[in-house]
Amino acid sequence: MQLTQFLKKVITSSFATPGLIKQIKECTELTRNHMTPEIALHLITPNCSLWSARQEESPFHDPFWAFHWPGGQALSRYILDNRDLICGRRILDVGSGCGACSIAAALHGCAETIIANDIDRLACSAIEMNCSENNVFVNITCENLIGTPCENIDLIIVGDMFYDSDFGVIMFSWLQKLASQGKCILVGDPGRHAFKETLLTKEVERVIEYPLNEQSCMENSGFSTASVWRLRSSKDFSNKSL
Repeated sequence: MQLTQFLKKVITSSFATPGLIKQIKECTELTRNHMTPEIALHLITPNCSLWSARQEESPFHDPFWAFHWPGGQALSRYILDNRDLICGRRILDVGSGCGACSIAAALHGCAETIIANDIDRLACSAIEMNCSENNVFVNITCENLIGTPCENIDLIIVGDMFYDSDFGVIMFSWLQKLASQGKCILVGDPGRHAFKETLLTKEVERVIEYPLNEQSCMENSGFSTASVWRLRSSKDFSNKSL
């Protein structure tokens, strides 16, 4: 399948309605207080009422997309610092959440295409809003792409998706298959139990490790660093970048 056909199949034109935009803005803060201050993101911070609200007080069931998780921060930082990794590539950001990794790639302005993918439509709305705040465009889809062959995609980036052991096995099996086909697979993770339990660390190499800032350490009790990992069978686009 040609990339243009793939995009037509999975991309939705718009997610963020005026009412939803207003609601997200009221419940979050536009902040740069994270490892990637080049990127402004609508996030739930200690300044927001939802920070200490009970679940039944939140208008959102599970606003995971309103946090810049540590694995995503590490991936975004690495992408921002390595333009050569992005230039000319066809990129898929799986479980995109707030969209920071896709935005980091888009800020370079040299990727062939960038697809931010999250099955949660609210996350896709947040990605759309965050792209607007940073004056970049990425393709956004809420299709479940896990398990698909991802034809004509060069680089797959995955942040903080190893949060559950059973799902981690499914995720890793898919990523291994894609890596064996020569696709570059980068994973961002702070060292969660599910990440280690799937034995992923035997199949990857650490590219870089970053310290988390004070805010991120507070949000992610028990973690003080986050790393970018590359599946060993992945294609190495650039010895300089990887």
